[in-house]
Amino acid sequence: MKKFELRFFRTSFIVVVLLALCGVLAGLLLGVINDTTPKLLHDDPHAVLKYSAEKCKLVGGEVSAVCGTRTQKCIVEYPDAGKACDDSSQCLGGCYLDLEKLCLSRGAGCFGQEGPPKVGDKANGTCKPDNNPCGNFWKVDNGKISSAANID
Repeated sequence: MKKFELRFFRTSFIVVVLLALCGVLAGLLLGVINDTTPKLLHDDPHAVLKYSAEKCKLVGGEVSAVCGTRTQKCIVEYPDAGKACDDSSQCLGGCYLDLEKLCLSRGAGCFGQEGPPKVGDKANGTCKPDNNPCGNFWKVDNGKISSAANID
């Protein structure tokens, strides 16, 4: 009877230890997967800006000096970059007025006699190319410019 109890105890102990190790391993793997997956961009497009150079490469990004401060950030290209849009809900990084297209469509200089685009103007845009937070942006929502910003 004692041999059976000892064997049962040993087997139970081994099973508990193995389950605990599996739980720890699963937690570690899930943490790595969550930290290195571009799916993170869907939740917070700017979250990868905080990544280390190593993690940046894992998500397909490149560390670059951005804005006037030349701060090192992980810049990741969005999969829908450059796609035509008329609302920010259609794009991972938002829908923005394509100034190059606007400038080419107007004859007298970039903004022509109409002047620069204004909030409320009708507009089509393109999906933002990457998560770089700096630049001049005219955001497009519901086929109109909804906001304008110069972020440096």
